[in-house]
Amino acid sequence: MAKTFNIDELTQQLQETNDEIEKVRAQKDSANKYYDTEFPDDAPLEVQQQFDDKLITAVYHYQKRLDDLMKQKEDIISQITDVLRGNSSVDKGKLKNEIPANASISKITISPLQQPINGTIAVCSATFYNTLTVNGITINEGRNGLYVRMPQKRTQQGKYIDVAHPLSVDGRRNINQTLLSAYRENVFKQEFNVPAPKIIAAQNSVKYPPEYGNSLARLDVVVGDMVVHNAKIIKTNNEPRLFMPSYKTKDGSYTSICNPATKDAFTVLNRKALDEYNTEYSFRKLTDDDVAALRESGVKIQCRKNTDGENIVKFKMDDLAKVNTIINPAQNTAPKIQ
Repeated sequence: MAKTFNIDELTQQLQETNDEIEKVRAQKDSANKYYDTEFPDDAPLEVQQQFDDKLITAVYHYQKRLDDLMKQKEDIISQITDVLRGNSSVDKGKLKNEIPANASISKITISPLQQPINGTIAVCSATFYNTLTVNGITINEGRNGLYVRMPQKRTQQGKYIDVAHPLSVDGRRNINQTLLSAYRENVFKQEFNVPAPKIIAAQNSVKYPPEYGNSLARLDVVVGDMVVHNAKIIKTNNEPRLFMPSYKTKDGSYTSICNPATKDAFTVLNRKALDEYNTEYSFRKLTDDDVAALRESGVKIQCRKNTDGENIVKFKMDDLAKVNTIINPAQNTAPKIQ
C-alpha cells in the first residue's frame, strides 16, 4: 500500500525544522565566540579549565542538536520526495505553493570523491541566475546524514566563515535540496531555467590605505539572494577592476572561489563594484526618531548600533543636503568607520 502523508503537516514540519536549525546555529556561533575570552594574568588555571570545559560541553550540545535536526530535516524531505515521485497517495497539487521551486540555481556540477576526505564526499559548483558561479561547495556526510557546506575561509582568529552564502532560509534550503537530490540520483550535471536576479549590487566598500599599493578596497557583491564577501578592487594596468575571492594553492597559483559566469556578467558586476568604490559616504550618530524619519523619506541608509547602543547611520554624501533638512543639523557627527 502506498504511504499516506498529510502534506500540510509535512511542509509545516519542514519550516519549523529549518527555523529551529537557524536558531541552534546562532546559539552555537554565540558559544564559539567565547573561545576568544581572555582571562586576567592572575586568574587561577582551574577557573580557566572549568570555563573551557563548560564551553566545550555547550558547543558539543549545540552540534549534536544540529545533527539531530539535520537528520530530521532529511527524513521530512525524503517523505516529500516520495510525494513528488508518486510513491504517496497525497495530491501533488497541494505542494505547489508549499515547497519552493528552484528560483536561483541555473547550473550545477557535482564531482564525487573516490574516497571521503574529512567527511567530504563530493565537491560542487553552482551558478546562480546565470550570473555568479560559486565553486568549492561541498557535500558532506555527518553522523546523521548528508549536508551541504558553502565555501569557507579561515580568519586570523582561527574561525571559519562562509565566503559566499544565501541571504535567506529559503535560499539555503533551495541549495541543499537541489544539490542533495541531484547527488542521490547520480545526476552530476544539470541546468535549470531561472528568472533574472531582482538585484545585482555591490555594497559595504572599505577603502585600503595607500600602503596597500594596488589593492584599493574590499566589498561585498550581491546577486539576487546570494552574497559574496571579500571581493576586491585592485588596480591592474592603471585601471581599477573587480576581483572575486580566490585561494592560494600549494604551487602558489590562485583558484577562484567565486567568479562571474559570463563576460556580460563580469561587465555588470565590475560596473556595480566600481560605482560602490567611487561612492563617498557620510556617517552620523542619530536618534531613533531621526532614523525613522530618514527611512520614511526614502533616503537609503544603513544603520547599526555601536557598543553604547547608539545608532550609527551611513548614507551617501550625495544625500547630505536632504539628510540635513530632515534631521536636526546640530546632531554630533560620528567619526568615519573603517
